[in-house]
Amino acid sequence: MSPDTAISGRCSLAEPTVASSRKSSLDRDTSELPTPSYHRSAFARSIIPTHFPMTEAQRKRFAAALQRVAGDEDMLVMLASIAAEDGPPMLKQVHTHVESLELGEAARVGHALKGLLSTFESGPPVEELQPMIDAARKDDGNATQIAHASVSPKLEHLLGEIEELAESGK
Repeated sequence: MSPDTAISGRCSLAEPTVASSRKSSLDRDTSELPTPSYHRSAFARSIIPTHFPMTEAQRKRFAAALQRVAGDEDMLVMLASIAAEDGPPMLKQVHTHVESLELGEAARVGHALKGLLSTFESGPPVEELQPMIDAARKDDGNATQIAHASVSPKLEHLLGEIEELAESGK
């Protein structure tokens, strides 16, 4: 485009514009380009396995969780390892805080536990933590204890399933 054309705002069809040249470079066939490969260091290979086998039952049980991690089984199993390590102590802390009526702490740790487990389950029993958290925030000890007693066994079961998932990666 000539400087005169740029000033006048008129453009000749014979003159290629910057936008059209960009478009043509984006439209090129990329099928012949090599697929990038990512090389891991020896240290990374030693701590990050390359494949975590999930059973078909685990794929079915955690289908929604797999969708949340874009179908990446390796990622889900790695997250399960973290949750399996952190979840049981957090659940125990919630139990201790509820028993001693430290409701502010019960709400705080319960909320953190809900966040940790929500990768794996967004419905029951994780959503059932919310009434316990709400009751604790309202300083209602009785309602907090009732909600905690109801949800605790279900959370223990979910944590057991998550631990099994984490074990499948070892």
